Amino acid sequence: MADVTKTFRDAGYMTIGLGVLAFQRAQVRRRELTRQLDTQRHELRRQLDHRRQDLETQVTGLRAQLADRTKDLERRIEPLVGQLENQLESGLDRLEQRLPDPARGAVHQARHQAAEVRSQLSQLPPLSQLRGALAGGSAPDGNSG
Repeated sequence: MADVTKTFRDAGYMTIGLGVLAFQRAQVRRRELTRQLDTQRHELRRQLDHRRQDLETQVTGLRAQLADRTKDLERRIEPLVGQLENQLESGLDRLEQRLPDPARGAVHQARHQAAEVRSQLSQLPPLSQLRGALAGGSAPDGNSG
């Protein structure tokens, strides 16, 4: 009977020992996986930061290209707008001369008011500056506020 008790006791100790070893192995494996996941997470974060910087560089370049092309387009359009205004004014001058006096006075007054509005509009900053001010939160003169 003493042999049977000793055998069961030894078996119990072996079972407990194997359980402790299995638990320790699981902890070691968990730590290894945690380290591996941390390494992968850091690598992914580094890659994402690199991609973000690349995209920011590309967007900055595209913004500069867009600004250059907008200025070029404005330089090309300005003379055409001037020519059209001159042609329109010339045509309106001829039309005004053909009108009876009361109508001629009203047209002249309307044209004078339109010229004042054009003058005021020409003093406004370019649309590109207004968009930049709205997007960046600064005033058209470049100051914040």
